[in-house]
Amino acid sequence: GIVGRAFREGRPVVYSTPAGAPPADPFLVKFPVRDAIALPIRSEGAVKGVLYVGRRGRPALFTVEEIQILMLVADRVGAAVVYARLLNRLSGQVERLKELARLAARISVRLDLTEVLSAACETAVRLLQLRSAAIVLVEGEGHLSVRGSYGFTEGTLGAGKLPRGEGLISHVVRTGQPALISDLYGDSAQTDPFLQGL
Repeated sequence: GIVGRAFREGRPVVYSTPAGAPPADPFLVKFPVRDAIALPIRSEGAVKGVLYVGRRGRPALFTVEEIQILMLVADRVGAAVVYARLLNRLSGQVERLKELARLAARISVRLDLTEVLSAACETAVRLLQLRSAAIVLVEGEGHLSVRGSYGFTEGTLGAGKLPRGEGLISHVVRTGQPALISDLYGDSAQTDPFLQGL
């Protein structure tokens, strides 16, 4: 139909119903008009929607001037879509900054390290919409210890001590590089001392 063609082809499409004949366009069957035009709405270099205009009255084609005006309207709508997306991104960034500011305020009044690290984990979970988070520190003679967490059920992390030299956490400590396990049910996860039981 006219709307689908304008979207697919990325150009204005004009339609006039033949005299004495029912409209053949599926969109005009639902919204009958004598003449119609559909113009693509572009946003950030791609067609994001269609501006549809129909005329029931006199049997006259849309003039060049009318089409130019409608193209200007479609262009302004596309700009409004970009603006709305930018606002959404900015509001998301503002919310993240507020969350970080709340974390800074919470940390500043707490002296207990476990509480501070658990608050950081809680913030990470909320910011990134995660299920859980934990912070492991290297302590004493290189022992690994879970010192802060959020979202884990009681007893999941055991005593919080991890064997040194084994698993994902040890690899990160040893290399100083991020590491990823994408399948928590795979063999590498099932043998990882930290990930077992999660």
